[in-house]
Amino acid sequence: MILSKPDITKELEEGKLRIEPRPEKIAQVSVNLRLGHVFTTFKKLKPHYPVVEITDSLLEEDALWDSRELPHYDLEPQGFVLAQTYETVTIPNTMMGFVDGRSSWARMGINVQAAPKIDPGFSATITLEIANFGNANIRLVAEKHEPAQLLLAYLNTPIPSGEEYGALKEDRFQFQVTPTGRKRK
Repeated sequence: MILSKPDITKELEEGKLRIEPRPEKIAQVSVNLRLGHVFTTFKKLKPHYPVVEITDSLLEEDALWDSRELPHYDLEPQGFVLAQTYETVTIPNTMMGFVDGRSSWARMGINVQAAPKIDPGFSATITLEIANFGNANIRLVAEKHEPAQLLLAYLNTPIPSGEEYGALKEDRFQFQVTPTGRKRK
């Protein structure tokens, strides 16, 4: 069952669902998410990287990523950037989330979130994969723009304690502070 505005508000007030800072806009069945300040791009490959294989260690390879803390980022046509939400989201073991782009952004050719599932137990900022399929440069402004929305659904059976996201070592994005999934050292 998808949560409606009254459900989302109740879960936030009871502290079961946590979104910090508190969302500015809760729509009928979603919460708008703002852009954070960190924007990460895949560096232009040097000759010694003719092909990149997607592996778990790829996100840790400093030679491949350019990450900057900025007030805004200008996304060129056919460009791609990893961003993160301004909000930190904590999903209880009784629900899961779906992140999706907003239609007003899609109409400008902006595709947000190619990997939309947020597991029960997840707690961190959410990485947004943003691609510009349009013809214009698009300025992405931190703390102002809301390119994504979070939809929430109740689970028929809650995930048992110890099995939620973050319980296993391989749950690499738990408590992430960068769009590539790195944690604070």
